[in-house]
Amino acid sequence: MYKIMILIALLGPMSCLAAELVDPTKPASYSKNAEGSAEKEAAPVEVSWMLNSILISPQRKVAVINGKQVAEGGMIDDYQVKKIDTYQVVLAGGTEEKILTLGSYRLEKQYRQSEIGAPNE
Repeated sequence: MYKIMILIALLGPMSCLAAELVDPTKPASYSKNAEGSAEKEAAPVEVSWMLNSILISPQRKVAVINGKQVAEGGMIDDYQVKKIDTYQVVLAGGTEEKILTLGSYRLEKQYRQSEIGAPNE
């Protein structure tokens, strides 16, 4: 009985410390309302476009953008895929047009331009 009382006396203060700990994995946009339930605040989201890969075959043209597979003519986040080429994809949304390029192509192109030299002005 004496050992149980000592155990409770030692572990009691630790429960108070645990209540003050902050979860390091909790998103910064999370907050608790007056009732104590979690409520996610709306934050403006800026879309970052990443062209992951391109597949071109005689039957179809497919690109993987932000991890989503989309065919030529398909839609992704309010943008239509207008054209899929070997190294780039053209997206159109409203009056805006975006050209996504595969990263290795961009690096190869810059490397080749530096070998040749800058064009004469």
